[in-house]
Amino acid sequence: MHDRDKESPHPRPRSPAGIRALQPAGPAGERRDVQSPSQRREGAREEVPPRPTLRRISRALRTPQPDERPPGVPKLRYPIPLGWAFAMGRDMILGRPRSFRADCALAVRVLPRLPVVEGLEHVPRVGPFVIVANHYQRRDLWIGYPGGLLCHSLWSVRDDLTCHFVTTDRAIVDGATVPLTPLLFARVARVWDMVLVTPPEALDADHEGSQRRALRRCLGLLRRTDGPSAALIIYPEGLHGSTRGLLPASPGSGRSLLALAATGAPLLPAAVWEELDGALHLRFGPSWRPTPPAGLPKAELDAWSSGEALRRVAKLLPDRQRGTHGAGCATETPRR
Repeated sequence: MHDRDKESPHPRPRSPAGIRALQPAGPAGERRDVQSPSQRREGAREEVPPRPTLRRISRALRTPQPDERPPGVPKLRYPIPLGWAFAMGRDMILGRPRSFRADCALAVRVLPRLPVVEGLEHVPRVGPFVIVANHYQRRDLWIGYPGGLLCHSLWSVRDDLTCHFVTTDRAIVDGATVPLTPLLFARVARVWDMVLVTPPEALDADHEGSQRRALRRCLGLLRRTDGPSAALIIYPEGLHGSTRGLLPASPGSGRSLLALAATGAPLLPAAVWEELDGALHLRFGPSWRPTPPAGLPKAELDAWSSGEALRRVAKLLPDRQRGTHGAGCATETPRR
């Protein structure tokens, strides 16, 4: 019997903060036989992961995550103003839109360190475009702060924009949806006009159908001719993004970028990280239009497109944040 067939005596690690999903495991540590939605439509048998209990969610939130903060970066407090929290809760309950621009400006004002922004000369001055960025988040640094800085910086040079984040529609633990989070995320999306999509890590949901619906809405925003131009913000890393370095893209993100670029909208890379004093640093790079090699199969086309996008993001990051995407590439250093 091979070593891989033996049952491991060590328990599988739990997902920290309920943000990064884990694949479910069977009794011998092997992955469960879970089929895709297309296989379900064909009548194939599937084993759906159980709903997370409060105990499992609490354990995931309390599980330490090694090297969560980049080396040398101090622990800072990112405040959430009490008045804003009450107003946000009220508008979520009422389903009332908020001024996303005002909320982003507030997120920048309460940052514990003055942020650094570079490369604004690369932001297109007319028309819609797509931002491709790294998902810079951990438990004590909510993605809303880097995202708020990104949109606030765009509005400093383009007053005619509307910003729309493409984001997950639920929290996931061990491949299963955390109860009530789809409702909560839908309320936030309505307030801030976001585009929701079910991530492929959600083994108990039809993520393929959700991705098609999200792509149709994104295409509609980019093709809109009446009103302000749209800026879509996409994180190819999906749920797996962190502050420890750039990670591989989520499946399907590369083909989605190609479909969005086919509208004529340029893709604009952006990277966020923390300086050694804790200040957020945002850098934009030159826009591009992907031209994939002819004849690539669908899976290889997806990998090529997402790989090219993340390599462009990696060029904007310092060496310590590039992960596996920045080997041998020179750093882009735009003007401030």
